[in-house]
Amino acid sequence: MEFDDVPLLHAIASAAIPSIRAWDAQNLANIAWAVAKCSVLHAPLLAAISAQARRTISEFKALELPITLWAFATMAVKDLPLFDAISAAAMPLRDQFEMLDLSNMAWALASSSYNHGPLIDAIASQSLALLESAGPQSYIGNPSSLCWAMWRLRQPHHERALFRRFGELGVLVELVACGIELTGNQWRRLDPVDVRMDEAMREVCFWTSGGPAGAGVAADWVPL
Repeated sequence: MEFDDVPLLHAIASAAIPSIRAWDAQNLANIAWAVAKCSVLHAPLLAAISAQARRTISEFKALELPITLWAFATMAVKDLPLFDAISAAAMPLRDQFEMLDLSNMAWALASSSYNHGPLIDAIASQSLALLESAGPQSYIGNPSSLCWAMWRLRQPHHERALFRRFGELGVLVELVACGIELTGNQWRRLDPVDVRMDEAMREVCFWTSGGPAGAGVAADWVPL
């Protein structure tokens, strides 16, 4: 979304603050999403959204929690009290999240370096549960963001399990398999991880089919 009338956006943001205590969860999630999409970093409005969201967090539904978390992460605003409240509220609703919700939450946690172990485990568990019943035509959110988030959060067991299931589904194989295996290789420089790059390249990358492992792959992609 592109909207470059910055004075108007800030005027709207300022005008919203006095009435924000009357807003419900859906309104809060919507305005958070809107300011993130328009890149309106209006600190007083964000503080007001956070305060009202924390006051009404028990009213947030499964759709509204990920949107709000994603919005603050997108604006690089690591509001720890809000993140804590959203994480706590998300746990009882974990079975209600769809794949895009889970991808967005995982991305938000990772991009904000907010490592909430129970929520990360819940995201991975619910993702795998949904993927078990998924087929080639199923909507699966954002696989690369989800796997990247588990890598960024130093959760190799979740990253591998998700990567394996995405591979079994045969969806976005070049993007997911090659991209995520490269991410795993970058992780390997930090922690010993069996990346199996050659195996992944042989199985999923069309440009290596029928040739030696790693053929056609740029030299700097080869594991160290």
